[in-house]
Parts: sequence; structure tokens; C-alpha cells
Amino acid sequence: MASPFKYFRKHQKQAFVGLGVMAMISFIVLPVLLQYLGSGSTASVTFATSTLGNIGQQELYALNHRRQALANFYQTLGLEMYQQTQSNSGFPQLGAELQQMSEEAMVEEWIVARYMQKQGHHVTDAEVGEFLATVARGNSLDENSPKAMITEQIYQSALRNAGISDYDVKALIADELLVSRFRSSTMQSVRTLSPAAMFDWYNQFNRQMKIEVIPVSINEFTANIPEPSEKTLKKFFEENKFRDNNPNAAESGFSVPKQFHIQVVSYQESLAKPEEITDDEVQQYYEKNKEALYKIAPQTQQQTPTGLGNIPTPGMSGKLSMPPTLPQSDNTTVPTATPSATTEPAAIEPVTMEPVTPAPITTPEVKPENESSASGTEVPASVSAAPEEQPDTSTENQAESPAGLDQEEKKDGENEGKSSWNHMNAPIRFVSYQTEEASEPEVSAQDDAQPVAVSETAPQDAVESENPQGNLPSENAATESQPAENSAATALEVAPSATNPLATTTPAAPSATSVPAVNFNATLPLGTALVPSPFSSLITQYKLLDDALKTEIREKLALERLQTKLKSIENAMNVYYGQYVAHLQRPNAKLDSRPDLAALVRDVGFQYADLENVNSFNMVNKDLFFAQSMIGDSTTGGDSVYGTLFGRSGGVNQNKPYLAENWAQKTHYLFWVTDTSEEHIPKFNDKGIAEQVKERWAAVEASKPAKEKAEQLAEIAKKSGKSLIETFTSRENASQDVKTIVESEYFSFRKLPDNYFLYIYNGMPVPAQFGEVREKNVLPGESLVKNTVLKNLGQEFMEGVYDLNVGEIGVFANQSQDTFYLVRKAEISPLDDAAFTSYQAAQQFELRIYTQIALQQRNYELNQGLQKDVFAKTNFAWKVKPSEYQQQIKLESSERNQNGGADNRFPPGRNYPLNLPEF
Repeated sequence: MASPFKYFRKHQKQAFVGLGVMAMISFIVLPVLLQYLGSGSTASVTFATSTLGNIGQQELYALNHRRQALANFYQTLGLEMYQQTQSNSGFPQLGAELQQMSEEAMVEEWIVARYMQKQGHHVTDAEVGEFLATVARGNSLDENSPKAMITEQIYQSALRNAGISDYDVKALIADELLVSRFRSSTMQSVRTLSPAAMFDWYNQFNRQMKIEVIPVSINEFTANIPEPSEKTLKKFFEENKFRDNNPNAAESGFSVPKQFHIQVVSYQESLAKPEEITDDEVQQYYEKNKEALYKIAPQTQQQTPTGLGNIPTPGMSGKLSMPPTLPQSDNTTVPTATPSATTEPAAIEPVTMEPVTPAPITTPEVKPENESSASGTEVPASVSAAPEEQPDTSTENQAESPAGLDQEEKKDGENEGKSSWNHMNAPIRFVSYQTEEASEPEVSAQDDAQPVAVSETAPQDAVESENPQGNLPSENAATESQPAENSAATALEVAPSATNPLATTTPAAPSATSVPAVNFNATLPLGTALVPSPFSSLITQYKLLDDALKTEIREKLALERLQTKLKSIENAMNVYYGQYVAHLQRPNAKLDSRPDLAALVRDVGFQYADLENVNSFNMVNKDLFFAQSMIGDSTTGGDSVYGTLFGRSGGVNQNKPYLAENWAQKTHYLFWVTDTSEEHIPKFNDKGIAEQVKERWAAVEASKPAKEKAEQLAEIAKKSGKSLIETFTSRENASQDVKTIVESEYFSFRKLPDNYFLYIYNGMPVPAQFGEVREKNVLPGESLVKNTVLKNLGQEFMEGVYDLNVGEIGVFANQSQDTFYLVRKAEISPLDDAAFTSYQAAQQFELRIYTQIALQQRNYELNQGLQKDVFAKTNFAWKVKPSEYQQQIKLESSERNQNGGADNRFPPGRNYPLNLPEF
């Protein structure tokens, strides 16, 4: 017999090729094939069943792939339209809505689309094109606008970039349109409301009611429930271990949610003691902060107060008229000049002024052209026709000009034909005031009796001759004018000299605390520095430190003392947090023991709370005000404590201190998270789990006798025909063992959501929220904290109570079904006639709000009813919802990882065909 090795040696090349192919199949193709077929529990999962086919793991992946492909196409098409037409379409929003759709809704819509197809409904290519054109228009009202159209180039570019074919796009959109057609079929029946329905919805928001309530808790019957066997408890645990341990739900499970251990330090502002603040502390605070907090801004008086009469402008001979101003022309420029003390004024007479009473000044009227001034001096036509003054807005002049002196308005067209040096059209006036501190000799009393003389304005040609080259002025040549309403001197003065009769200077700013004395009767040569008049509002003033301000400062300082005490505790926490972070990076780093917050709080009189096992379900019950407080740390996005811990902001760092404040309660918080436990599935044998399972099982069993007792009490109350208090406090019914009877304040069935208009703007269904049911003497907004009996009320309770007539009795449970309520509607306000009168007098806008909510609610309910009918006809039923299954897989995976096992539950994503097969 020939040796096999001889045969192998003869055909070794072919043998190696065969072995290589088998290796490729073993290591590459076979694992992918096994993974595609599924392994373990993932291949056998069936989410839903129906006559149209079952929905398993592979079918769900295919539906997800279809949804993502269509959403990607919408996003790409919207981007292409914007890049080529600069128009905003509705495609990006449509794609975002598809991506946010839950897997449950995706499966239910697929069932509806298949049902519509079986009923003979089809979508043509023309309908798909019309739908795309409608979405492309967005908010555009012009259907023929080029920006609102999808060109063939845009469409083909979007297909290429999205990696999808035209056939697949039309098939996917056809399914969406079939679902839309199914839902829109209900709109015809709910477009309008009957008058009776409209009146009923008006009453749901506006009619108030009071109730009497007798609670029957399941805790009264749990002790009488027979002891269950261990087998019964284990079965009950296995059936509910993947449900969240939510005490507010009727079907609560045993899955432990994410939990925190939180230490909280807090104080209320009422703890402050202003009486401990001394007068010296108040005075010191006032002096230190008066510039920043208590300074009164100066105010320019624009007109003469009533009763002061017509007060003349200083320098205007006791009559109201405009002061002479420099005539303007297209070629007027002012050269730079520095005034000299020895320079004598040339060809210009001095200006003198009569004494006047300091007071606000009224704006004088401008004299007509060629009319003489009040002083008898002829004013050139160019002067009288000069435009009104315009304040200079340059940085230099603004920094030196007193506040309130640049308030005059500028007439239209004043800048036309003006030279560049005076582009703000600021005229120069020849009036200046002499101070006692000036270097000029004092004026005798005899000089005071001399009449006022106003010199003529320098002629225009003199200006032009002095500056033939049109040089621009330097930075020191101020061009700011003085408003006619205020006689206080501006930063501008004219100091003529032999070389430059029109030179200008800028005086130093006046002192904030003192104003130099002004001699209004002195004969002032041109070039004397200008100062503010004593009646201008340039003196810095501060709020008077009276009793009211002292009280305000005391309260502020008392609150700052509390903040200082809280800051000292925060500093101790920050020291530990720094050590904790260093220890995480370097395990050998020093880590002291955690600060004892309880001891630190005891020393300063604050409150301390140690909150254990805080989760999203019980935090509100543990401390509502702390949950509502807003965190000041910028890393949390300014969210509330509850939203930060359990929302989308990413939570908080362990052992890092955070400050929060509840503005409504005026309470300040300092807290940190000392320990965190992730959500997980406990084991039946874990500590305390068996007792928890037994307690929950007994509660479910006790709900039946609790409901029966509430119904028995209801029959007794109905027969008596009296109020609950009168019925069950009488001698004949005293043996019924009614321990508690609660009355409520007035409440409405529904209330408008706070962000109602946001829903309308985004085209979203408006949620009709339930009102707040408050027990007697409980203030609005405090029912979650102050109610002792009426807690965790839900839809069944609110709808049942609203449907009762006055004096009628019913039995309703709360959301967790741990309490059954015997309810009697005691009052309603307003009564029928008054309610209808109020309805007739309501504003149309208000009625439109109620109509909108009613139509949205009715359309939703009708759609749900029709969808249930479709599910019944197709025998559609959920075996396990995808969200529940994913939660189960997540928890099991976490448990395996904790035990050191590998997680192979999730196969990698597969590229399924878009056309889901009919299964």
C-alpha cells in the first residue's frame, strides 16, 4: 500500500492551498456566520408577535437600520438645500424626530404601515415628490420660490452623500406616509368641538371643587395576609426583578436604580441676626462701598422748573437769546495754538456779564437772521443762521466733559457742506467765566455796575486768513460745544492771541467735592479758563445713611456672616477633595479622614442631613426643597440638584463640594456625594432582599381587601345622604373604625403647562396636566410636602373626582395603589349658571387655548383607539418590549462584569437590507 506521505509530497502545493482556505473559513467566515445566525439568548428573543409576522432580534435591527438610513437622508438633503440655495427647510427637524423615535413606536408604526398596505392603500411616486416639496418649503409661503424647490441636482447629490438609492428612499417615505394617512383619518372628526364639549373643557381648567376623603391604606391588612412559602417569594422575585424599584408605580420591581449617599449642610436666611451688627460696622461698610453702591448719578436739568419764571442765560444781558456762535463754512479750519499768559487780545473787546441767580436754564429761541441780540449788538447773518450745537463724541473730550452737558440733539442735514476738522458741527462761543482762582486782577465793586457788553463775532474772512493751508487742529484743540440748556461751562474755551485769535484750550475737570466761587459780574478777557457754575448738578452726591439704609446694610452684613461660616465649611471640604483627587492619581499620597460635617455644623448653628440611598424615585420624598435647589457650579449647566444627579448634565464628582440655593425658600445648601452605587439586579439571597420581596408581595395581596373596605364605606355614606364627617362621626357608624377624614381646598381638574406656547410653537401635542390637590390649610405649591393623606394622585383619581356630581361618592386609588380613597364631592364653584356666564364672557384667545388642548387630546385618544383596533385585527402583542429587554441585558451584563465574566450578549452591528422582508 502506498504511503500517504508519498501522496502528500506529490500534491503538497494543492494540499497547502486547501488548508489555507479551510483556515480562512474557520477564523473569518464561520464566526461571522454564527454571529449572524445568533447565539445564546439573543437569537431566540421574540419581542412581538402578529399575523403579519414576528418581530425578533434580526427584524428589530433591520427596522433600526431603515430608520437611521431615512434620517440620514433627510439630514443630508437639508444640508444640500442650504448649501446651494441658502434656505432652511424642514428636513433637519424631520431627521432629528426620526432618530429620537423609540423602538416600541418604530415597531408599532411598521405594523400600522403593513396593515394599511393589506387594506389596499398605496403611495405613488408623485405623492412622495409632493411630500418632499412640502417639507422643502419649510416656512416659505412662496411655492414658486427657487429657494423652496428641490432640484434634480440637489436630490441626486443628497442620494450620493447619504449612500442610499432612489428606490429605497421612496419605499421608506411611502411607509411614513401610510402611517401619516392612518393618523390623519381621525382629524376630520376632531376639527371642531361641540358647544357642550367646549364648555366642558373650559370647566376642566376653570371650575374649582372641594372634596371629602377617607383613606383606606393597604397597611391595615398586610398583617392579616398568610405567610407565603419561599418558593412563592422566589417566583415573585424572578417575575419582577427587572422592573425598577419604583415606590410610586403600581407594578414595582426589585431592580436597584442608581443611588447616592449625600451629606448636606444648609441654612435659611431667617437665621441671620442683623441686630448683632454694630453702628461702626455699618458706617465702615457704607464708607467702603459708597462709591460703588450708594452714589447718586448727576442729572442735567433740561428746563426751568415750574414757578421759577424765565431765568436768563448768563452773559445774555438778562434776556433769553442764543449766544453768538462761530459761523461755519466749508473751508473753516482752526489751527493748533497754545494760549499764552502774556498774549494780549487783539481787536476783540472783553466780555462782561450781569449777575444772575443760579438756576436751571430754559432753552432760548434762535433769533431770525440779521436781527440784533438782546444786548444791542448786531449779530451777523451767518451767526444767527448757524445750526444748533452738536456735542463732540471724541474720546478726549468725553473724558473731560462734565456729565450731562452733551444732551442737545442735532438737526438733520447739519453735516452737509462742513469741513473735516469740525465734522461734529461743534460751534465755538466767545463766552467764558472768571473764577476767583484766576490769575487776572480782581474786579472792583465799581466795575460791577458797568453794563454788559457783548463783542461781535470775529468775521469769517479773518479765520480763513489766519489758516490759509487748512491745517487740522491737534488733540488739545477741543471742539466740544456748550448746550444752551445748561449754563455750566463745558470743556471748550476760546483764547485768542496775536497769531491765533481762535485758539482753544481744555481746562481741568472740576473737583467733585467743591466748586470755586464764580464772579458773574467781572469783566473777563477772552482766554480765561471756564469752570462749572454752582447750580449745575456736578457735585457728587450719595444716598443718605438714614435708618432705612442702615437696616438694609445690617441685613446684608448679617447674611454675609452666614456665607462666611458656610465658606469655612466649604474650605474644609475642598481640602479633603484635593487630597482625594491626589490619592486617586497617586495611591501613596496623603488622605486624611473625611471632615465631620455634623460637628462643623453644630458649631455654627446650621442644619445637617445625611441622605442615604437617594435615587430618582425617592429623592423628592426625602427632601423636596433640596431637590429643587439650583446648583451654582458652572460645570453642571445651572441645573437643579435633581436634574444634575439624574438628568443629562453628567452628574457630580464624588467628594467635591457644591453650592446650591432654593430661591423660593431662601435656603442655601452645601453638599457633596460621598458614595455612589450603580444600578444592578440584586440576588434573592442578598441582605434584606428576601424581606423586601415579602413586603411587596404582601402589599399586592392586601390591595384587594383594602379596596373592598373602601367600597363598603362608600355604601354606608351613600345611604346616609350626609357628609362623610356627619356620617362617620354619628353613633350608629362609630364602629366602622374610620380613623381619618380629610377635607381639601379648592382645586381644578387640569392646569395649563408652564411652557404651553413652546409646545404650540414646535407643533407638539399639549399635555393637559392635572391640577394640585391641597389638603385643608395647605398653601399652593406645598402639597408635596404638607399633604398627609392625598399623595401620589394620578389620572384615575383626578378623572374620577371630576366626573362626580356635587354630593356624589366614589372610590379611587392613587398611582401606586397602596391607598384607596372614599371620595365625596362637597362643593363646586362656580355653579352651573355662573360657570356658563363666565364661559360666555371669556376672551376668545383663552378659548382658543382650551380648544387647542382639547383637539390634541381627543385626536391622541382617537388614534390610540384606532391603533388598538389594528393591533387586535393583526393579533399584535408584545412579548417583551425592547426597552425592557435592553435594561435586562444591561443589568445582567453589569452583574457578569462584576463577577469577572465576559459580556458577549451584544453582537456587533450588521448591515441589513433596507427592504425588510415580509415575515
